[in-house]
Formats: sequence, C-alpha cells, structure tokens
Amino acid sequence: MHEFPNLKLQTGWFYGSACLTPHDLALWFTAPELARLYDLGYRAVCLPDCEIVAESASQVVFRRHVPHLSGARVIDLGVLTSGVKNE
Repeated sequence: MHEFPNLKLQTGWFYGSACLTPHDLALWFTAPELARLYDLGYRAVCLPDCEIVAESASQVVFRRHVPHLSGARVIDLGVLTSGVKNE
C-alpha cells in the first residue's frame, strides 16, 4: 500500500487491496501469471459489504468488519486466462 502513505488503518476492521473489476487484474498480472496462480489454488473473489478507503489508477484499499473469507464469491477468470497452458 505504498501508493497511500497517509492512509490511517483503524482497529476493528479487516483491510485489503484489490481492483474493481476482473479486467483490472490484467493490469496486475499477465494471463500466464493468472493461470499459474489458479493452478496454485489462488482465486479471485468478490467481497460484499466493503468500504473503499483509498483509490488509485491501479488499485483500491478497502475495509470491512468481517474477515475476507466471510461471504467471498469466487470469480471466473476464464476469459482472462483462456488459451494459456502452464508447463
């Protein structure tokens, strides 16, 4: 979160950084990288009840009152990784 040096984190919240849309992930990762992360068990998720507390061109910082696993919905990134083969 070096993009937000003045951001003050408060106790009682769970913070994270994210992008706003699945296609924004392509700014962070290439299709082969996304496919590799998927193979390793990582999943992109949508989280409900988040409050955005900082935003830049490439990411947002959000917070919520419950852990990130609570209510997470996996997003299908097939359109971003189609045709990619990992060896």
